[in-house]
Amino acid sequence: MKIKRFYFYIGGYHGSSYAIEYRDTTFTYNSTLDGNLEFDDLELIANNLNSTNQVIKAHSDAFNSKIILESREVLKFKKYLERYCKDWKRKYSKGLICDGTYWKVDIWIDNFRFQSQGHEAYPSNFKSFTKKLSMITGGKVFR
Repeated sequence: MKIKRFYFYIGGYHGSSYAIEYRDTTFTYNSTLDGNLEFDDLELIANNLNSTNQVIKAHSDAFNSKIILESREVLKFKKYLERYCKDWKRKYSKGLICDGTYWKVDIWIDNFRFQSQGHEAYPSNFKSFTKKLSMITGGKVFR
């Protein structure tokens, strides 16, 4: 099995973004909040200048982290795409919207190519797709 491209991104205009990309034999996961690293489901207590406590919520998957995906998991995901996502349109959109959530997927394994993208519009099984992606990446967030 030869992975030529494996990329998924989802992000909001003023909010979090999540991505996974395969490059140079390595899968990398990245999550950001308005361009800043974030920490998942973790509350950090910080003292501000007035010595009052403030709670900062962030995402623990904040860093660019390398992920090891077993070949069998990638192959299962490819089969899932071939079976359940083959009818996805190339583009999904609700029309002209200045902000909102944008997503893109581009996966190329052997001679199977899967590409789709959207802006505030999704295929009917998109949540299932992101859950499956989360499962094969050890619970990484894609929302």
